[in-house]
Amino acid sequence: MTTSQKIRFFFKVIFYLPGTFLHEFSHLLGFWIMGFNNLKFSLIPKNILSSFEITMGSATASLSENQSRIRLILPAISPKFFLFPLYYLLNYFGVLHIEMYSNAVDISIFFKELDFLNPYTYLLLYLSMQLFWASSLSFQDWKMFFSGIFSFWGIIMIGLLLAIAFSLYRQF
Repeated sequence: MTTSQKIRFFFKVIFYLPGTFLHEFSHLLGFWIMGFNNLKFSLIPKNILSSFEITMGSATASLSENQSRIRLILPAISPKFFLFPLYYLLNYFGVLHIEMYSNAVDISIFFKELDFLNPYTYLLLYLSMQLFWASSLSFQDWKMFFSGIFSFWGIIMIGLLLAIAFSLYRQF
């Protein structure tokens, strides 16, 4: 890496550090809730020399032989739970509003409501960006999610959820 690439990489790591911490901590919390062993947590970037993909952090746990892979689903998608505080934050400040009707969903974004002369506006935008960054799933997260879904118990769970959804649909 050239010096300018190293400097840009350093500032990128510092800029996204809060979101990376939240993202990896949510994986760690998901592993802990599901009863995994040997939990490990790191915020040290890996694959720095490869310009194609950089791992900003990691959370790992060990799955024993007698444990089902379906337990990987919650830790894999746990960062998506940051979309809830992101929505409430943007809704509270009047930036985002979602209304659901019987046949449609209305999503309104109001950037004109923001006062860009106020420094708190930039704090709101930074927090929103970090929550959005924390909620994004990496390729490894998706891989772990689908390995849990397409296990034996994952297929059983999908079948049960479809049966419940179909029975609820038939009641209406």
